[in-house]
Amino acid sequence: MAIRYDIDARKNVIFMAAYGDISVADIASSIVDIEAHPKLRKNMTLVIELREIKRAFFVREMDRLMALLANEAARFVGRYAFVVSRDTMHGVGRRFAVKAARKGLQLEVFNDYADAAKWLRMVV
Repeated sequence: MAIRYDIDARKNVIFMAAYGDISVADIASSIVDIEAHPKLRKNMTLVIELREIKRAFFVREMDRLMALLANEAARFVGRYAFVVSRDTMHGVGRRFAVKAARKGLQLEVFNDYADAAKWLRMVV
């Protein structure tokens, strides 16, 4: 699994970064680990850095990822910021954000970490 995370309780943010090839199962495993972390609090913001991935889940896996975020991560995450590269991932990410909104999730997709931080109203 090529996912790392850090929790900044002072900023109320979980930072997650993925590298190389990842899957929805990898994200699910990370969410289980995060949920057991002693710094975790309810209603945190999750920033997911995806610019360094080589292969992620396929479009057909979007529903699995959506269910994971809506059912598992939603227990402790209030908002999500996905930071993606400028290629086709952004288009797929926007499609994902629309589906997330239909599920009641606050999720945005960004090409730039600074824009994500601004949206989240946190200091970088």
